[in-house]
Amino acid sequence: MEATSPNTTFERERMEEFFAVINMIGYAKGIAKDLGVPDAASDLEAASLKLAEELQSEIYGEYSTDDITKFANAISGTC
Repeated sequence: MEATSPNTTFERERMEEFFAVINMIGYAKGIAKDLGVPDAASDLEAASLKLAEELQSEIYGEYSTDDITKFANAISGTC
């Protein structure tokens, strides 16, 4: 097993936290739409995009905010 530096571990955990929050916001946005509160859904979308932009500025690679949102909302595992 390869050793991981604390900084790399921190960065990975931070990225995972961003993905988790973006995913939760996507879920909440869907609920807001179902409840007929489009203003709340719009505000949540704006928050999600802001988080994706921040994550984009922190990670290496050429990922768009759309790519990041898709990664965050990909269904995998159980929760």
